[in-house]
Order: sequence, then structure tokens, then C-alpha cells
Amino acid sequence: MAILTIDQIRLAQDVTREEIEIPEWGGSVVVQGVSVADGMALLKQMQGEDGEIDSEKATLYSIVVGVVEPKFTDADVEWLKTKSMSAVTKITNAFMRLSGFDQAAVKAARKNS
Repeated sequence: MAILTIDQIRLAQDVTREEIEIPEWGGSVVVQGVSVADGMALLKQMQGEDGEIDSEKATLYSIVVGVVEPKFTDADVEWLKTKSMSAVTKITNAFMRLSGFDQAAVKAARKNS
């Protein structure tokens, strides 16, 4: 593989999207990963008062930020809490995978915040 130039990296379309089937809802949604800047901002939003990642916030923000079709907003958060955990988990897992969030990334972000 060739060494990339700065311009090649800058122009690379590396934030990926994926259509995720949600049988519980009878269709699919489009989930997109995030950039580094958006990911770091999102990790800060997911933190609870104790500085730890709040799993409820992480799950719900994954949907609001990660689902691009249809587009959810903060106003949808309350009713999203009433939806199937199985459906929501499919979306959250896809968002985390597409964004490169794994356990190591989350731990590193906690240390740097």
C-alpha cells in the first residue's frame, strides 16, 4: 500500500454510513459515524456528573447523532425511551462501530476529559 499525502487524507470520505435493518420497527434507518471532533464533543455530552459515561445518555445520543435517516432531534429523546431495547441496541451498536468507539476509545476519552 502506498504512503498517503496530506491532500489525499484531507479529501478522503472516511465518515461512513450504513443502512441498518430494524425488524422491530418494520424497516430500516441510516446510521452514520462521526468525525473526531464530533466524537469528542459527543463523549463529553454522554458524561454524567461523576465524569463517567452515562449509559442512558450514550444510548439516546447515539440515536440522535447517529441516525441520519430519519433525523431524530433532542425533542425525540423522551419517547425513544419507550421503544424496544433490541431495536435501540441495533442502532447504538452500529453507531459505535461506524464511529470507532470501542472500550479502549471510551476509556481514553474519560482520561482526557
